[in-house]
Amino acid sequence: MSNTIHIEMSNPVWNEVSCMISTTYKNSCIFWIQEVNNKSLEDLFEQNKNYIPFPNIKRLFHGTSEKISNIIIDEDSKPSLNTVSAYGKGVYFSTRYLYSKMYCKAKNNDIAYLRLYYRKS
Repeated sequence: MSNTIHIEMSNPVWNEVSCMISTTYKNSCIFWIQEVNNKSLEDLFEQNKNYIPFPNIKRLFHGTSEKISNIIIDEDSKPSLNTVSAYGKGVYFSTRYLYSKMYCKAKNNDIAYLRLYYRKS
């Protein structure tokens, strides 16, 4: 189970994320940033990272709808949630915000939901 924490603009994470986004989408407007903490996934990562000789850890974006975004927070990313499969079933990520933005599905309020996945140092 995950929990979310609202990131204030004074938090260095806000600046880091907004810089990553503006690199590929200069006219973006960020309304809020939430940090999602999932202890079970973090523990699983910590247990298994030593089995990978040279782990390639990156910050990655994932574009989706509000509904799926909330499911990801509650239940984690699952390939079965994928409804757009350009390269087959799976969960897709990108290092570029603008590419993942194409998969964001805005509702009537024109707010798209984008997840940035990264491991805290």
